[in-house]
Amino acid sequence: MCSRYLSWLDRSDIEFRADKADRVINFVQNLEHFTGHFAGQKFILSDWQRFIVYYVYGFYYSGTNERVIKHVIIDVSRKNGKTALVAALALYALIGEKEENAEVDCLANSKNQASILLQTLQGFCRRADRKGKYLKSTLNKVKFAKTNSFAQVLSTELCGLDGFNSYWFCIDEAGSGGTAKFIDLFNVLSSSQGARKNPLSFITTTAGHNPLCPYYQMRKSAIDVIQGRIVNDSLVAFIYTLDEGDNWTDEGVWIKSNPNLNITVSTDYIKDRITQARTSSLIENDVKVKTLNCWVQSVETWISDSELTKSMQRVNLSDFPNAESYVGVDLAAVSDLTCWTALFPPDAEREHWPDKYVFKTFVYLPEQTVEQSENAHLYRRFIERGELSTTPGNVTDYDYILSDILKLNETAYILSVAYDAWNATQFATSATNEGLPMVPFSQSLGNFNKPTKEFERLLKSGKVIIDLSEVVRWCFSNVRIKSDHNDNTKPDKSTKAQKIDCVISMLEALGAYLARSGGPDVSALLADVLEQR
Repeated sequence: MCSRYLSWLDRSDIEFRADKADRVINFVQNLEHFTGHFAGQKFILSDWQRFIVYYVYGFYYSGTNERVIKHVIIDVSRKNGKTALVAALALYALIGEKEENAEVDCLANSKNQASILLQTLQGFCRRADRKGKYLKSTLNKVKFAKTNSFAQVLSTELCGLDGFNSYWFCIDEAGSGGTAKFIDLFNVLSSSQGARKNPLSFITTTAGHNPLCPYYQMRKSAIDVIQGRIVNDSLVAFIYTLDEGDNWTDEGVWIKSNPNLNITVSTDYIKDRITQARTSSLIENDVKVKTLNCWVQSVETWISDSELTKSMQRVNLSDFPNAESYVGVDLAAVSDLTCWTALFPPDAEREHWPDKYVFKTFVYLPEQTVEQSENAHLYRRFIERGELSTTPGNVTDYDYILSDILKLNETAYILSVAYDAWNATQFATSATNEGLPMVPFSQSLGNFNKPTKEFERLLKSGKVIIDLSEVVRWCFSNVRIKSDHNDNTKPDKSTKAQKIDCVISMLEALGAYLARSGGPDVSALLADVLEQR
């Protein structure tokens, strides 16, 4: 994020206006704390908090009064002052920007968390307007009559999905929300800001235990923006967590998750928490999540998201003309996800990634079943990103999928199409009639063992390129490895909602390649034929 910030200073279409950000900082630093040993003291922002304010409130499109940043994520350990910062910025949105009829919405997943936001906001109001001349507090609102504006605090579990006219909003502790309503609420609030000139949204949270929750998918997209895989100038994300490979008990790494270390959270406090964690795995997970801001799962995933994303780049089929390819197909029984993957193995004469195994996966779902699924919030997101195609009707349209595979066959040489023979008789017959080399691929542990282990080896050795896809990342996050007494392994999932179809089709494609790689060199045979001609 620092590199991105500095690069923006050199852009001609964006200008940095320090006076705008300084006005926010001065406003916040004139507020007074009202609880604990900071009570009565001015709210002096730490450097990391000032950086956030400068980034969010300092960049404007050149020659305009339009802020660049519209959406903000602050992802940090507890006790680092994020609630106080957000409450102060909510008050600034209410009275500092002179927005007429401003609606400032502060939401949290539970009544208790919402009440903390409200108490913090009202505490700042009482200190800023001791006589209550300008700011009037009621049960769930703070009103500012001068501009006919108000700030309200709501629980996401109780509020509806309509009636908003938001200017500024924050959803607090988003990481603990496991339902689709979070995404629905975020979208409704964002769309309600359409008529506002400089709207802002904040997502603030600490890590959680459920990487299937809607916020975690948003977090992954934010990391893509941070690392330059996706361009989205309107989003800025500040994610304070440990790096992969860090020893969580090492005092030297704690500041990564606790930028307010020894200001609002002490080293001694973290030491005490880690001492407790050594006695219980349950406490250990709680400490990792709340104190060190690390996402923790009760069962480890097969391949971590950080490992996976290192191998991800945009892959276009047009970059592989006349290339040899292997296809894996994972067909849905009736109305679920269907996937097929094209694998382009290493080819020294290829222009793009000649020494890599390149995977590109295509995903489909019947259009009438999207909203009926418990994963509807994810599927809608994948569709918006162009990573999930819908087929007509309420059952899987195999002909639609076959036509896409045949398009690949027109530009590349498909040497094998691996598929699960169960429930795929008609598909296999149709594909064979079209000239595709169909190969049944058993779903047994023994059959998946070789491609599963080989894929992991290739990925960890940096020899794999995977098309950048959030749906593929989601499928990998759902994988649990199943094994037998002979150490044969195969991807599995814990629940019906945890789809792994993309992973299965990728391994089938690799399995098809491994099965043929011991045979004749097809490239050499083709070259011989061409020479003879």
